[in-house]
Amino acid sequence: MKRKYLLITLISFVIVAVTLLLTACDKNLFYLNYASTEGGKIYGLSSQEVFENRDGTQVYAIADSGYRFVGWSDGIETAARIDKTVTDNITVTALFEKNPVYNLTYEISGGGVRLLAKRFNTLMRAAMEV
Repeated sequence: MKRKYLLITLISFVIVAVTLLLTACDKNLFYLNYASTEGGKIYGLSSQEVFENRDGTQVYAIADSGYRFVGWSDGIETAARIDKTVTDNITVTALFEKNPVYNLTYEISGGGVRLLAKRFNTLMRAAMEV
């Protein structure tokens, strides 16, 4: 009697396992791909496989020294992202740009300090009293 019960339990377990496996295989599998331009890197899984209506894992766009993150190619502006409830393949690129360069020149004369700041060929002036 115990063998018969054990055999029935084992067969039931196999049927449930096969059903779960076939159900998982029926769902669509989507691919999430994250890349970056020069000046930064992706931290996290840059290539992911996600079943339909499931969430990907979080990825971060991290700027290298001298660069800054400006957004993702699909318009998302936060450096960290999790693509949720995925229903299609996603391929996006983290966009980085060089930090602006400022050339500063100080001029000292007659009891005051004047600061001349030059950025992208545009002259900006600010005066500071000492």
